[in-house]
Amino acid sequence: MSIFHPFVWLFKQFKSLFNSIEKEFNKLLPEVQNALKDATGIMDYINKNIDEPGSVIAAGLDALFGNIGKDKLHEYLVTALHDADLVEGIIDTDFEKTISNLAKYLKGLEGLNWAKEIKDIRDLLAIAIDPQNTTWHIVQFFGEWVFVHWFKKSE
Repeated sequence: MSIFHPFVWLFKQFKSLFNSIEKEFNKLLPEVQNALKDATGIMDYINKNIDEPGSVIAAGLDALFGNIGKDKLHEYLVTALHDADLVEGIIDTDFEKTISNLAKYLKGLEGLNWAKEIKDIRDLLAIAIDPQNTTWHIVQFFGEWVFVHWFKKSE
């Protein structure tokens, strides 16, 4: 018996788990699927461009998520930041300024604090995008899978 046999078994179990999650994800309403993908994409884009000026990040988000629109993006982000208790010094009436403030705040975090904050904002953003159908347990269950499946895979 090969020493790698337990690792092969474990890999197959994880692959089976991910396939099961994908099947369940596909059963979600399209609005919920899109809210999860959009929220994950927004936070992923901000994170990948964190060293850029807020105006550049905002323009990129507007271009990538033009179907949502800059005003709605700002509204959803403000809702998520408010729900995360990240109001003071971050939220502004101007979209570019809010993005700039958020990027500056996130840059100041490290390690688990940074990862937790990104995840929390992403989850709250998904709920803000589709508050009628997207619940906390849905974003908790599918949020990381969406990131790994759609965004991490492309790196």
